[in-house]
Order: sequence, then structure tokens, then C-alpha cells
Amino acid sequence: MIVKGEIKPGEKLPGERELAEQLRVGRACVREALRALLLAGIISIKPGDGTYVNKVNSQFFNDLVNTKFGLLFQKDDFLQLMEARKILESQLAKLAAERATDILFQTISMVRDLLTSYQRAVVKDIRLRSRSLEFHRKIYEYIRDHKPVEAAKTMDEHLVDVERALSNYFKAEV
Repeated sequence: MIVKGEIKPGEKLPGERELAEQLRVGRACVREALRALLLAGIISIKPGDGTYVNKVNSQFFNDLVNTKFGLLFQKDDFLQLMEARKILESQLAKLAAERATDILFQTISMVRDLLTSYQRAVVKDIRLRSRSLEFHRKIYEYIRDHKPVEAAKTMDEHLVDVERALSNYFKAEV
């Protein structure tokens, strides 16, 4: 809603119950998402008044990755995170292709739009960004076409590419 511009900076978000109904998720899920958005500085909560969207520009994503995440994660943390991603994400892509529904496609499409915006804001290496977007396009198509083996295989290839880029980043940092 925020990324699509449906709710603009300075506007008040709907209440928790209404958001849960609109997004077809539980209220606990909405609360967790709101906490994450609050911690990221995307929203502000005014007690007794409501929750409002802050002005966020593309520099926000750079700052978030380079400072807040940088304080939380070190090189070993990223490598462990990649191990977990390899285990989980390929299987998730496979399951999505096996169980895909219209609601899932809408969600994936929204996530794809978010990812594209995020990558344009953060990933300065145009070749890396192009490769990543191409991997995600292929994964989406395999899920859409109910091809679980291909979706999982392409996700594996993507994660190898991400791990290689992270390794190069950490080598350059030293």
C-alpha cells in the first residue's frame, strides 16, 4: 500500500483490524509488520491518534542497509544467513509452484515490485541488479506455470549468485 502510493507520506494508516481484513492476514501478522515498519522508520505512531506514513526516499534504503543492518550483521552473520536462505528459499519456490493460487500470484507480484524498487535504490552495480531481477523474473514465471523443479533450481542458482556477490563485497571491504 505504501510502496504502491495508495497511502502517501503524512497519511494515516487504517486501523489494525481493517488492515488485517484488507490484506487477508491475522492481526498478529499486522502488528509484527507495523513493528518492523516502525523500527525501519517508515511509519510513526502518534498515541491516541493513529499510525502515519513517514516520508521515505531511495536514500532511506541505502541508509538502512549500510547503517542499521551493518550494525546488526557482520560477515559471518551474512554467510550464516545465506546458508539458511539456501535451505529455505528453494523449497519455498518449489512449494509455491505446486500450490500457487491467484492470491499468491498477487502477493508475489507485489513482492516483485518491492524488490525491484529496493534494488534500484540500493544495488549500484547495474549488472548485479539486472542478473538478480532476471533470476526473480524466471522464478516468478516457473511458479506461475506450476513448474516446481525449475523454480527451485533457479532459486538455487540465484542464491549462488547472491553468495558470490556477498563474498566479493566482503573481500573488497577488508
